[in-house]
Amino acid sequence: MFVFSNVHIMQDNQKNENPFVLKRSRLSSAQLAEVVGVSESLVKKVRTGDRGLKKTVASEAVKTADHLLYEGENALIEAVKKMVRL
Repeated sequence: MFVFSNVHIMQDNQKNENPFVLKRSRLSSAQLAEVVGVSESLVKKVRTGDRGLKKTVASEAVKTADHLLYEGENALIEAVKKMVRL
């Protein structure tokens, strides 16, 4: 599985205080932005763990929606597999 991570090499004193590790979503940033009602750039900042991003209601909504949609999609895929398995 793919895990998002920062590509920047940070010194110990520059560690991201709020790292956000997420399995790769099948939704694009634009799709998630539309679902949550935020900008695509905010979604990208949340997904990449932008150190300058403040913890806001919108950023938390992006994290929550991304996680729920990922988990829900996986559950749906598993249910369909069980239904159509020969």
